[in-house]
This record gives sequence, C-alpha cells and structure tokens, in this order.
Amino acid sequence: MDFQTNSLSTQDIGQTTLPGFDNPVFDATVIFRTILDAMSHPGTVIETPIKCESPSKLNSSAASVLLALADMDTTIWLSPETECSNVADYLRFHTGCSLTKNSNHCDFAVLNGTEGPDQIANLPIGTAENPDRSATLIIAVDHFNAEQKAVLSGPGIKTTSELSPSPLNSKLWGWMKDNRNYFPCGIDVIFASPTHICALPRSSEMDI
Repeated sequence: MDFQTNSLSTQDIGQTTLPGFDNPVFDATVIFRTILDAMSHPGTVIETPIKCESPSKLNSSAASVLLALADMDTTIWLSPETECSNVADYLRFHTGCSLTKNSNHCDFAVLNGTEGPDQIANLPIGTAENPDRSATLIIAVDHFNAEQKAVLSGPGIKTTSELSPSPLNSKLWGWMKDNRNYFPCGIDVIFASPTHICALPRSSEMDI
C-alpha cells in the first residue's frame, strides 16, 4: 500500500519542510558523480561534497543521495526506523517521488544500520532478463571506523578494500555476503554517514 497524500497541499508542505539543495540541478549533478565514483571504487569512503539540511531520521548524506537519484518516476521504501511524516514530506517535496510500505516494489530503500536484514528480505533484486530492475539500498550509519571489517575484492578494486560501517546490525554482514550470490541480480548498497558515503555494489566479493 502506498502512503496516501495528507491534507496538506504541496505549497503547505514546502512551507514547513526543510530546504534541500541550494542549487538543485548543480548540486544533484555533483552528488550523482560522487555516487558513481563510490560505486566504481567499492569500499572507498568518499566525503559528501555538498551538505543539505535533512530531517532527524535521515542524515545529510543519505538525504543528498536520495535528492540526487529520486524523482517523480521512482518509489522509495522507508524502514520502520527511518519512516516518519517529516522524512516523507521532505522526500515528496524535493523529489516528487512516491513512497510505499511494500518493500517488494521500490526503486530505493532506506535502512538504519541498527536494523536487521528481515526488513529488506523482499527488496526487488531484478531478473535474469532485467537485472537493472532491482532496488538500491541506502543504509544510514554514523561513521566508517567499526572494529569489524569486511575485506572486499572484485571489479573496481585493485587488490582488496576494507568496509567498516558503524553501527551495523551483525546479521547484515551475512546478508551482504549472500547478496553477491544473486549476481548479476542483487542489491547495490550505499552506506551514508552524515559526512561521507561508501558503496558496496552487487558485483563485489566479500570476506568477513
């Protein structure tokens, strides 16, 4: 079931929601290039070049990623820990996206790193004919200096690269490792701290 538009008009929401990018076209382009850079170099932590105000359940980098990638043709699923009216209104106003409570049918999903993989078990992973019809998962974390680290290898990695987002539910490590088994289908993951992003494409091998 999709969220229903509340009684506020778009103008009313715009008057109450936080501002997004200062220069939407330019800023979205800069963030998009940063995302491409992160996806091309799995495990590399990259500073988010543009900061934007965001609701408390959506840190600045996660918000910037969504503002750059989402539009009126995309659908976003919010996890229980990130779903609230402030986040919903913010994303609707700045991207024109649809929001859904059905994780089976979404283009982007947002998860808090403390939540478990049960929340994302039904995300679309694409098909053999159309592997691109999968969801991209944004996981909000605090930093990339966790004691537990995963060693990545594969496309875009010269030898190996380390992945250490925190906080991260311990069960998500196994989910990420298993995600590679579906390649070329599977979920592309973008970790977002308040100031940096780091990507784990579906093509990456992981040793925990």
